[in-house]
Amino acid sequence: MADTIEVFVEKLQQEGVEAGRAEAEKIRQEAEERARQVVEQAEAQAKKIVADAHSESDQVKARGETDLKLAARDIVTQLRDTLSQVIDTVLAAAVKDQLSDADLLKQLLLQTVQQYVDADIKGELEVSISQDMREKLAGWALEKFHKEDGAKGISVGLHDSLSAAGFEYRITEGTIEVTEAAVVELLSGMVGPQFRELVSSATNE
Repeated sequence: MADTIEVFVEKLQQEGVEAGRAEAEKIRQEAEERARQVVEQAEAQAKKIVADAHSESDQVKARGETDLKLAARDIVTQLRDTLSQVIDTVLAAAVKDQLSDADLLKQLLLQTVQQYVDADIKGELEVSISQDMREKLAGWALEKFHKEDGAKGISVGLHDSLSAAGFEYRITEGTIEVTEAAVVELLSGMVGPQFRELVSSATNE
């Protein structure tokens, strides 16, 4: 009987040890599996972080390049506008200086009247100039355009109704401006396209 009990106890001990070993092995395997999963998740997360970082870097780079291109375009546009304004300012100063010259205005008026005479157009040529210029040209105009051998068929009247340099003249077909603004606009239209082409060529290079 005692042998039977000892054998039974020994068997229980062995089974307990085996059960403990089996449980320990199970725990070890679960721990390893959990560790493997954690490592895989960490690697996947790391890859995602790296991929996101590369993507963000590419986006930042693309935005930076786009911003630089837009900034360069805006600078070129501003430069072109500023230089155009400078050209207009320089032209305006030069034109005003020329159109304020009484001798030059005399020549222009003579040429204008002569064109109508040559075309055999008769009528009254109304000329608007500044008050200061009218005082300078009144005597000369009276002598040139109102004597018998003056502008045949053309009557010239001077009016001090213009505030700018230069003159305007009106005859039956309409009003023609030879003023600072009109001449600058004409010259700017001639210079502008060539100037813009030069700026474009320089910026493209």
